[in-house]
Amino acid sequence: MKNNITNPDGSLKIGVITIDKTQNNKKHYYRARIDDCTVKSYQDMFHIPNNKREIIKTERFSALGYPCLYLGNSVYDCWEELGRPSFDDLCFSGYKVVESFKVYDLRKPTKEDFDNYDLLSILERLVYVIACQFKVLHKDGHFKPEYIIPQLILELIITSNRKKKETESSPYALAWGVAYTSTHLANDFPYKEEFLENIAIPVIDT
Repeated sequence: MKNNITNPDGSLKIGVITIDKTQNNKKHYYRARIDDCTVKSYQDMFHIPNNKREIIKTERFSALGYPCLYLGNSVYDCWEELGRPSFDDLCFSGYKVVESFKVYDLRKPTKEDFDNYDLLSILERLVYVIACQFKVLHKDGHFKPEYIIPQLILELIITSNRKKKETESSPYALAWGVAYTSTHLANDFPYKEEFLENIAIPVIDT
């Protein structure tokens, strides 16, 4: 059977972008959690550790029990992703990028993309973007079919990176996750899709 999603080296046939150092572009990333009295320090705002993997729920780019770090490019983005809870109930943390790294680009194409990039590559990327953008129909369901394709993509990233880590000269040469546009675009706020971009980075080592 022909494999149409990965290259011979195991990497995905999806465009890659570089998340640059914060000192170069002044961009920060954010993470939010509902304060359930367990947030004691900034360390509690990172991804769920492996020794607590039994509490990890299924997410768009992570399966049950598998840690994944989700970051948003704005506080507004984090708020929308959590379902607009009261700000009195939220804890936020900000992150600087200290070393540039690569992620696969699953963001919705912009007009500038069509002006500056090869049309065929944009259309190929769009297939995966659409497959990862379905809104969840049953939010409280244990099984969410809308997550099947994005979770398979993350599984391929994890598998490929585990193999390549042994041979790559630098870990930053690998694509460590995905950048994607949030599905929570609202009509009642003036913030557009450039404020609703997320990064999902799976934990490779246990």
